[in-house]
Amino acid sequence: MRRPAKVLAAVLVAVAMILASVGCADKTSWTSAAGGPDTAACLARSDVVTLTGEQGKWTSRAEDLPDGAGIDARTAWWHRASASDHPFVLKEAGGGGSDVCVVGDEIYSSLPDSTPWERWHDIYGMTIELPGFTVNGMRIHNMGDGISFTSHTADNWTIRDVHMSEIHDDCVENDYANSGLIEDSLLEGCYVPLSAEGGDWMDPLPNGLDERVTVRDTLIWHKPMPTVYKGAAPGTGPLFKWSDRPE
Repeated sequence: MRRPAKVLAAVLVAVAMILASVGCADKTSWTSAAGGPDTAACLARSDVVTLTGEQGKWTSRAEDLPDGAGIDARTAWWHRASASDHPFVLKEAGGGGSDVCVVGDEIYSSLPDSTPWERWHDIYGMTIELPGFTVNGMRIHNMGDGISFTSHTADNWTIRDVHMSEIHDDCVENDYANSGLIEDSLLEGCYVPLSAEGGDWMDPLPNGLDERVTVRDTLIWHKPMPTVYKGAAPGTGPLFKWSDRPE
């Protein structure tokens, strides 16, 4: 008799495969998940930046955004070919920029599945350094990392109503071991769903002993990718990638 956990895992994979069969071939076939009270609250903030149409590389430094600002990107999109390998960047630069929220539309690439993993490793959907960041309803497709928190300052983040698919590296890269929440989201094809593995380039090294990442009401497809970091292809990385160091 199969264990209940294995039955549940089989059901989750089957559901994810059905969802994947719908396909995401082009931008017009995608539907943003943005909606509900969290989205409305973000758009009702006193300071809202509105983005529309196709964007190039969009970088905002912390001093460009007041604390508690909202970003309305419901009718904006980023295609990696025109927006660089880092299309959406929120950089920490001292002062301002905490508790920023974004209501998103789409970030995607048209790179073929045969693209080497080393190339995917340098491609990011969203790169975030600000504390208290929240993303609602973003659609991210066919990228290396989906959402990457790339600083000690990017703590207490929230990913809500986000749909990622065909993510060839980490769906969520949290290598600085910050606290965060993944909620009501669909991670539909991740080489690694969640990474929290520090590296020697970090100074100081992260200490995640007092940090917590909560994942709830979220469906994850840990999907084998055609190009891999190591081992046989197609293959996956770990389901959750943690540091093996005691720091």
